[in-house]
Amino acid sequence: MSFTDFFRTASGYPPLPYQAALAEGPLPEVLDVPTGMGKTAAAVLPFLFRQLMDVPGTPRRLIYCLPMRVLVRQVCESIESWLGELAGVFEEAGKPLPTLHM
Repeated sequence: MSFTDFFRTASGYPPLPYQAALAEGPLPEVLDVPTGMGKTAAAVLPFLFRQLMDVPGTPRRLIYCLPMRVLVRQVCESIESWLGELAGVFEEAGKPLPTLHM
């Protein structure tokens, strides 16, 4: 499965070029992206894709720190939705579906 297919399955739309680069290339130390350009998807979906594909060096956990509770709820809702859409993909690959802990 390509990252584009993975992203589309999770979100319903194709990734932006910078989001695909995060899944397919080296991870940057800093991600400077304007508001509304899909930073949450850019952090979470490439991480999940790398886990699914057993990319060497992929961390076991993604820790997401946010400054406000309202952002925490928004991010958790997005991640829960993506995990729901991706459940079949992980099952088909024989991998456990990652879990979200708050």
